[in-house]
Amino acid sequence: MRTDLQHPIAESRKFQRPTLSRRAVACLITVTLVQVVTAFVAGHQPDEAAPQVGISLSPAVVMLTGQPGQAHRQTLRLTNHTSRELAFTLVAQDVVAEGGSRLFVDAGLRSDSIAATAVFSPAEITIPPGGVGAAEVTLTVPTGTAVRGVAAIFRGLTIVGSRNGVAMTASLGSLITVTLSGDVRIEASRPEVSEQTDTTNLSVSEWVTNAGAEPVMVSGAMALLNGAGVLVGKVPVEPQRLMPGERLTFRTDYPTLLSPGRYRAVLSLEYDKKVLTSAVDVMVQALSGAQRVADRTAGARP
Repeated sequence: MRTDLQHPIAESRKFQRPTLSRRAVACLITVTLVQVVTAFVAGHQPDEAAPQVGISLSPAVVMLTGQPGQAHRQTLRLTNHTSRELAFTLVAQDVVAEGGSRLFVDAGLRSDSIAATAVFSPAEITIPPGGVGAAEVTLTVPTGTAVRGVAAIFRGLTIVGSRNGVAMTASLGSLITVTLSGDVRIEASRPEVSEQTDTTNLSVSEWVTNAGAEPVMVSGAMALLNGAGVLVGKVPVEPQRLMPGERLTFRTDYPTLLSPGRYRAVLSLEYDKKVLTSAVDVMVQALSGAQRVADRTAGARP
């Protein structure tokens, strides 16, 4: 079974398949009756100061390097923050991209599957309330594989509630990426501008494609220059991880209300010790209607 997933939704016993967010690098989020489980998104770590509910998994992302034929072993630890005993079975899926979108493919459906080599110890685990369960996964990278990611999933067996008559379980997984070469490349489209209005701030976005053979983590910043070339402010770009062939949009909103005039937005994306820079001219018109009252100047620094 191959799953093309765009939004986190609940896993049920009826379908018995994981459903994942494209931007979720923790690989699997399942709705419980209490709250959606905290997950790593686009390479970010969740706020450690925030109270934890449901289940949590560490590490959420594992980045491996090596050669075809090598075996890799990783220990995964899942914490049960609930008041009930939870049982899980451990499964693996290949993480690939087709048509620019991330796909999660059942082990063995591809001839070059890495997930098919996964060996979990133990293969099933039961974790008491407040307890931590550990499992080891061993992966062997096949020669000639184009796969660069595996989702190692603790798939819930314990029914924790129901929605519309469908039984609900809690599942969570880690994303394991494998880098086998130095072919790390990205391509970016021309930046697109969403103009400043009475109710919205200026935003700039561009589509980025992983054109290489290896996973890549992309971060960066947008610098805004005025008509004289003087730096007005700088805003970070949210980091995101792209699998080979994956295409995502990188967007940043400028938090300050800008005066009318001509500006130049310069987007600099950093990856693998390289920088990809693009720029676009921006014309900010005088605002019509009432002046905005809210203070929207926090966050930008020249």
